[in-house]
Amino acid sequence: MAFGSIILLGAGSAGSTGLDLVISSNTTDYNVLTAATAAGYDNSLGDNVTITVTINSGVNVTATGGGGTAFTTGALNANTTLSIINNGNITGSNGGTGSNGGNGGSGGKGVFFNTVTGGSATHSLENNGVIAGGGGGGGSGGHKRTCYSDGDGGHECNDPVAIGAAGTVGALGQSGTAGANPPAQGLCDCSLSPARGLGGAGGYSIDKNGRTVTQTGSGTYVGTQKP
Repeated sequence: MAFGSIILLGAGSAGSTGLDLVISSNTTDYNVLTAATAAGYDNSLGDNVTITVTINSGVNVTATGGGGTAFTTGALNANTTLSIINNGNITGSNGGTGSNGGNGGSGGKGVFFNTVTGGSATHSLENNGVIAGGGGGGGSGGHKRTCYSDGDGGHECNDPVAIGAAGTVGALGQSGTAGANPPAQGLCDCSLSPARGLGGAGGYSIDKNGRTVTQTGSGTYVGTQKP
């Protein structure tokens, strides 16, 4: 995982310390706590610390895996103030496609704020770029056996199994589509087992997870914001 430039600042005039983390190159699965700890931050002694994370213009912060979150704060000390300045693109990954009649997976989150109980920390997000949830995965196609004549004027359902088309992945922050059931057959119509799966939900652009986050900037959010 690449964190870009990391700059540690010393104590300020009020006795507080500041830590500047700069993401200057494309990065996956970014975790503020992990990056800050690597730069010398001690989460057990986080009183009066301000962490500022800046994503440079043109830089992409993305997620690996189906439905992964691109940018996670981690469970910072409850008295550590966090400021995020996004000048680039933060995008959760798309949800996976359902299989064997299953539903598509939910799209990943762009930014996730971990819940920290108590403390005096404040969180802020200045978005001058794009923050997007991933698209929901497409649902699986339905299954049913093929209908044959049994030679005595009747019909029976047997292998091979016909499978309908899988649904499509949704656009960023949007739900995927449901899979299709196989078309009706001429001799008879065998029962579905399993039926098609539904499309997965679009990912949240931001999941505040109950935290109070001050938002500024004129950037774009794609996908619902969860309080």
